[in-house]
Amino acid sequence: MDFIFKPFMFTNDLVEEPVEVVVNAGDLPWPTDAILCVPPLGVQVTLHEQAECLATQAFLRMHGLKFVLDERSNAEFISVSGKLPLLKVENHFVAGFDAITAYARLRIRQQLTNEQEGSIRPYVEMIQITVKNAELYAAWLDDANYKAVTKDRYGSPYPAPLNKILPFLKRLQIKAYLMEMSPLRSIEDVRESLLSDLRALSERLGPRPYFLDDVHTNELDALAFGHLSALLTCHLPEGNLSELVQRHQNLVAFCQRVDRLFFAKELGLNTELYNATVVTGMRRLPPMLIKSDI
Repeated sequence: MDFIFKPFMFTNDLVEEPVEVVVNAGDLPWPTDAILCVPPLGVQVTLHEQAECLATQAFLRMHGLKFVLDERSNAEFISVSGKLPLLKVENHFVAGFDAITAYARLRIRQQLTNEQEGSIRPYVEMIQITVKNAELYAAWLDDANYKAVTKDRYGSPYPAPLNKILPFLKRLQIKAYLMEMSPLRSIEDVRESLLSDLRALSERLGPRPYFLDDVHTNELDALAFGHLSALLTCHLPEGNLSELVQRHQNLVAFCQRVDRLFFAKELGLNTELYNATVVTGMRRLPPMLIKSDI
């Protein structure tokens, strides 16, 4: 029964001994058999997972790193740490946005300078901490959103009584984490926190097409796209989170631009992201294996 409870434990990826490897950026080849495992994006994935999965896809696409998207209802249980998505290369798994982007950066020749890295790092950390915590609270701790959406989505692949037990255990874990790590205590707190973060992102982006310059995309662009798109297209009944993003038209235009340039080639235009005033439903991708051809 350990496999049932693994995603609800705070665990680290298992490493027996640290190994230092020194390579030059771009020296390592990108694997030809890379598979990105995610929960079914149309029926199971929850808000913060949706954001992380979209962000990871965006980063790989932005750098032309090919992969196969594999939607699996047990993706979370495959992960040693419980983090999603999972990048499968040969017989190994790399779990979570941070680890996957670190793995990918060793295979990318165009690297950020220390100054550029320093300029985007505060915004990356803001999204990974305060924006993610707001998404977790809104989806899992707000009673109306949990009962109307999150509980059924998360439990959808499992038979009774697991479809009730597993969401309950996951909610307890997230509640314990947020009570210790976040000041959020209500959906109003979530809105205030998100408004502050969105304002900072909007000011950082300004009139530019991307967060760093007019041409190059980076980790911040991918992460911002994933979380902003998830918020824009979420259908949680309480909080009206999409409306908060829509107040910042440069952020909406940014999401549309990334969606058009890096996702539309194989999936067709996501019409939800092209309506800046009424955005409903969760972003849906076909429940099948999709080859990236960027």
